[in-house]
Amino acid sequence: MTTGISNSNREGDSVRSPRFSTWLGLLVFSVITLVSSVESARSSKTSSQGEHNQGVAITLASISFALAFIAVIMHLNAICSVYFVGTKMEGIVCFILMGLWISIVTVVTDPSNDLAVDKNAAVSNGNLYYFSWFGLVFSVILKTSFLRDVYHLDLAGQIQHRAARLNYWSGLMLCGFVVMGTSANTFHNQCKLGYKGAVFCNRTVFAITLGTICAAFSLFVVAMKIITQKSFFVVEGLVAILLALAWSFGVGYITGEDGPGAPLGNLYYFTWASFLVSCALSSGLYEDYLGLKSHPSQNAETTPATAEEDI
Repeated sequence: MTTGISNSNREGDSVRSPRFSTWLGLLVFSVITLVSSVESARSSKTSSQGEHNQGVAITLASISFALAFIAVIMHLNAICSVYFVGTKMEGIVCFILMGLWISIVTVVTDPSNDLAVDKNAAVSNGNLYYFSWFGLVFSVILKTSFLRDVYHLDLAGQIQHRAARLNYWSGLMLCGFVVMGTSANTFHNQCKLGYKGAVFCNRTVFAITLGTICAAFSLFVVAMKIITQKSFFVVEGLVAILLALAWSFGVGYITGEDGPGAPLGNLYYFTWASFLVSCALSSGLYEDYLGLKSHPSQNAETTPATAEEDI
């Protein structure tokens, strides 16, 4: 009898607190990010603007720690959890935290602030760099879990059901924006001030251009997949192949010894991520092409139905 009651209580707790482990992980990441930010700020020598941004990073990490700590405490208390778990209050906190972590990652990975990366955009504080990214990922997971469990809203799942490879294109778009922004920041800090030579700066300009093109084309494909249900397989395939070829050259050109992505940092990781995702897209599209080619009758049978849905 006692065992049955305890099992029932555990099941009730798991239903009442579906995001407890995520909140706990975010609390840990907040502590590590806060401590690492303070240590980096103490040991760094930067401009007054950089010192101001370091203070902003410490403040944002402190707010994240406070919110995550309160959320964990309210999850642990049966009475408090009723007023927090699955309520609008939790949803508001989730959205605030996502905004905080976007700002934290932006500040700590800026070379001019001398926090997670140095002046050459190389990772100088591994804990601050990696755990700030982990915090951002967990904040997005919290927001997504809240929308799915409370409002039964699964936009990603509904769209993915309609649009194949949407996750890949969204990831490639994100990578393109990061490469573009990081390269532009590097060009401003290194090339405009005359710290680097022509070879480095030319490769930086190439990274900015390639990141911009990748982000623009990926955004176009994502928008088309969300807005319309019509298939544009040939256009999607051509874009994926061209981007894969461009990144196959760009990954060596940008992350080479004389390139801006040589040091381990955002530009290095996201350049390689862009290359891998574009290759995965091209491979998936080629497999789909072979499938359509080997089953033409099935494709012909599904075409009328698809046309009726589009109408």
